[in-house]
Amino acid sequence: MIENNLPVLIPVSYLFGALLIPLLGLWRRSLAPLIAIGLGVFNVALAGLGLVTVLESGPMLYFLGGWVPPLGIQYLLDPLSAFFILVIVT
Repeated sequence: MIENNLPVLIPVSYLFGALLIPLLGLWRRSLAPLIAIGLGVFNVALAGLGLVTVLESGPMLYFLGGWVPPLGIQYLLDPLSAFFILVIVT
């Protein structure tokens, strides 16, 4: 299941962290850096898994919202974009 949704998990996890860090930071300030570091490690692992998956099985397509283009947005994860995602999140 994670391989099917892998291309969109990295941006969604950053959006989830952007909501979670301030809320938990208000409750307990010491949790905010721990969540940010954990989210960064999680995203590096996802980016590495994405690169390995794309190198082994080819490009991955994800249609956001289930709509095919030209109505929807197509998210393509190929070897070059997977490498750049890994470099960016590292």
